[in-house]
Amino acid sequence: MKYLLTVLPVLILLTSCNQEKLTQLEKEVQKLRQQNEMIQRQEQEKNKFVEEYATTLNEVYDNLENIRKREGLISEYSRNIEKGKKSLKDKMNSDISAIDAYIRASKNKLAALQKRFKSVEMDSKAFEKTIEKLTRQLEEKEKFIAELKDQNLALNKKVAIVQ
Repeated sequence: MKYLLTVLPVLILLTSCNQEKLTQLEKEVQKLRQQNEMIQRQEQEKNKFVEEYATTLNEVYDNLENIRKREGLISEYSRNIEKGKKSLKDKMNSDISAIDAYIRASKNKLAALQKRFKSVEMDSKAFEKTIEKLTRQLEEKEKFIAELKDQNLALNKKVAIVQ
């Protein structure tokens, strides 16, 4: 009986220590689960951004390709417009407007992508450089369109004088 009275307090003490450790470990496990869930959400967010990034880049590149095609048509129209063909003048104006719309749409998409990039908290110099490069290309196209509009006005004046 004496033995039991000596062992019983030791068992109670050990059990209470183990219970505290168990409680502490359960809290740590819960904290780690929450961190894991947060990391998984962040990873999903980054994956979603990468998908949006690729889609937006493809759309901007498609727009740039459409701009190049229309630029070629405008050059052809401007050579023929001096002959006084009104339909060419209308086509040229239409293509200039379309290019302008492509540029605006692309700039808006890039601005949204850049904003999204910052919100995802990614640190990628390649993404930043690509966005900057495309933005510069679009700015160059804007300047080109402004020049085309000026040339178009000059051609229209020439045609009006000739007629």
